[in-house]
Amino acid sequence: MTTQPGSVSIRHRRWRPAFAASDEKLRRVLLHRAWTYIHASKQTTPPDDWKTVNAAATKVALEYGSRFKNCPAHKRCESAAHVAAVKQAGSYLALQSALAYRAWRLGQDSVGIAEALHMTPQSVRVNLQRMCDVARGLGYETFVRHSSFQRTRIPDAPRKQRARKRLKRAARTRLVN
Repeated sequence: MTTQPGSVSIRHRRWRPAFAASDEKLRRVLLHRAWTYIHASKQTTPPDDWKTVNAAATKVALEYGSRFKNCPAHKRCESAAHVAAVKQAGSYLALQSALAYRAWRLGQDSVGIAEALHMTPQSVRVNLQRMCDVARGLGYETFVRHSSFQRTRIPDAPRKQRARKRLKRAARTRLVN
């Protein structure tokens, strides 16, 4: 997977993680992402044979819809969309690599990627975030964390926000009058 130097705008280069520039690191992240999708644990290391991991992840993805029989309709629709996206891509790793390629090599936004891969923009962003989380677990450099990451919320924040809004509204009405 290569990119042309001028093909990705400066805005999108900022959102490309460092590990995505290396094919080897990206392959390793994708393999670990599929492994955590299968086993839902990060402690074990995947085998080097990506074909068996891909087959197992695809099998899990195609059986994904059967888990949500007694759930609300919107959850069943989400799982059906996930299964359809995996089927259209051909396999689970093909879908994950298409997401990574379109986002980090071509610089497309989540809406464009979602339209191309028949997913929702939210699921595109979630999958990219999960790939970055796996990369962090492997020790690869990703984005700088936002200052609010894992900061506890102030319980009375909504009350303060309402008070601020009231003050702004009062200030506007004074300006108008």
